[in-house]
Amino acid sequence: MAFLDFISKRNAPQQQAVAQTQQPQIQASRSIESLPDHVKSQAVEAARPAAELMRQATTPRPASEQPSMPHTQGRGRSLGMRR
Repeated sequence: MAFLDFISKRNAPQQQAVAQTQQPQIQASRSIESLPDHVKSQAVEAARPAAELMRQATTPRPASEQPSMPHTQGRGRSLGMRR
């Protein structure tokens, strides 16, 4: 029983901390919902360049567009090693 009491007392501060961190997130979402539509549209427009960069960075390129490695004649993996 003492072990269970120890565990419950040890976890109590963690549960309170989780409850405290959830409240600001809920308040932030409420404050976003209460913003006027033109402010929301300005925020979306401001985020477009970053979204485009992320799309470009995560889109796979065709083999023809990828940078090519200089051709090494038969050296393969030993390119960096001297014989």
